[in-house]
Amino acid sequence: MIPDRLRPHMLPLALLLTAVMAVYARTLGHDFLMNWDDNAYVTANSSVHGFSAENIRTVFTSFYAGNYAPLQMLSYMADYTFWGLWPGGYLLTNVVLHLSNGLLLYLLLLRSGSQRLMAAVAAGIFLLHPLQVESVAWISQRKTLLAMFFMLLSWWAYLRYRRPGELCSRRFYLLSLAAFACSLLSKSAGVFFPAALLLYDFCCTDREQRLKLLDKMPFFGLALAAALLTLLSQSPEVTGWSGLDYGGRSQWHGGSPRATLLTMLPVLCSYLRMIVWPFGLSVVYSPEIYKTIAPPVVAAFCSLFVIGGLAWLLFRSDRCAGYWPIFSGLAILPVLQLVPLVTIMNDRYLYFPMIGVAALGGLGAVALGRRCGENAAWGATLVILLLLTVSSFERVAVWQDSRTLWRDAIKKVPGKFDAWEGLGEAYHLSPPVLLKEAEHAYARAFAIYSSSPVNLFNFARVKLAQGDEDRGLSLLQRLLKVNPAHVMGWAALGDIHFRRADFRQAERAYLQADKLQPEVVEVSLRLYRLYSATGAADTARFYYERILAQGGDVSGLKH
Repeated sequence: MIPDRLRPHMLPLALLLTAVMAVYARTLGHDFLMNWDDNAYVTANSSVHGFSAENIRTVFTSFYAGNYAPLQMLSYMADYTFWGLWPGGYLLTNVVLHLSNGLLLYLLLLRSGSQRLMAAVAAGIFLLHPLQVESVAWISQRKTLLAMFFMLLSWWAYLRYRRPGELCSRRFYLLSLAAFACSLLSKSAGVFFPAALLLYDFCCTDREQRLKLLDKMPFFGLALAAALLTLLSQSPEVTGWSGLDYGGRSQWHGGSPRATLLTMLPVLCSYLRMIVWPFGLSVVYSPEIYKTIAPPVVAAFCSLFVIGGLAWLLFRSDRCAGYWPIFSGLAILPVLQLVPLVTIMNDRYLYFPMIGVAALGGLGAVALGRRCGENAAWGATLVILLLLTVSSFERVAVWQDSRTLWRDAIKKVPGKFDAWEGLGEAYHLSPPVLLKEAEHAYARAFAIYSSSPVNLFNFARVKLAQGDEDRGLSLLQRLLKVNPAHVMGWAALGDIHFRRADFRQAERAYLQADKLQPEVVEVSLRLYRLYSATGAADTARFYYERILAQGGDVSGLKH
């Protein structure tokens, strides 16, 4: 028996559930993206392969791919417990989280006094917009979904706490604070939320309820701690024995804060275009870097000035409605390169700002209903949501595997190094291995940027696998000039010399790798093999003992 107060909501919620499942059900047949973080987070990360005290300790004391997100790792542990390494199970969790976020948004808007039409339209735009596909169809973006879930839960509990006459208001306050902490332990993108709460009180509550700053201070404290921890985790660092830099921070784009600012103005306009016209979406983008005030920068500034003026007029006429563009502006601040990040723009950067965009869409539907009637508003809304559903359904297909994803990226940004390098890795590192196709993609990436350690190493490996040892050697030599700390590069160079029986050069290369990272068992194995082949029994014995101490497999080694 459905309670009477829930009956008006059953139809819109049922339609939203159906549409979301229609869009995302196909993800259950998708694969892990093995060269796009899914390996670092899940498949090659033994610390998430089941619950144990050691695994839990590890995820709370480690950074992963430049991020501190222990709740993301705990969620992968739960997935592994249920699904093992079936990617469809992990993606099902993503879909459920995304759907939960849409339902929480619907509930929040109703609790804040919005009409059912406004709440339903806003939830529909949030759930079905193609810009959201990246965050849902990519297993590694679990952190974004979790951070949003806990932020919305925190917001809901905060509204209960601030409601006049609410019983157990202190408990709701503590729940709100705890949920916000969980959001930050999933991803730091929600650091703007305390400011959003403060402005919500100012814009959308009664005068006597406004600007209670004291109860926001713990939220601001948590946000500051998360921001500092993120700066630490995103600092460039060498991880593993690959010499790869997993930090998310970079130098100023264009070489200065001014150039970064000029670049971000057209990027913001591109985001606005993508919201209104979500076509041409890609896993990577190639925005132009502007070091001077060029015409596109001026045009972008003028466009943003006009949009800001319209938002101000909305705020002046209806403070609560004007809150939503402010919310979107706050939500996008963490990714506006105030602290420069490696990637300038991404679809996933709009997952949080889409809350404000969706609410504005809902308000537009209400305004249409007042002018043309509620039935006309519902009809227009359904048409728009249907178009978003179809577009998202098509976009989801792009994420089915690494090769499909990077082929799509090359169509959108054919001059982007990352797209060709990603496609090369997809052919090279995913079965079935296609060396000829990988070589072509790596060569195209090399032609765009010839000093990438990742490309040089991968390109060299492909050439060696094809039997072109001279070309592989020259690429490795170039790599080690670019990045002398590339341990795998030194090891591969030593392998070439070893096969050529140039044991002196092989020893030099292996010892350089050993000097850089003596704890790496792969280097110890190579040195043991070298000294065994050259008859240096005592030295070989030393490395045999070290392999044992490092936990390496010695079953096939003589001693």
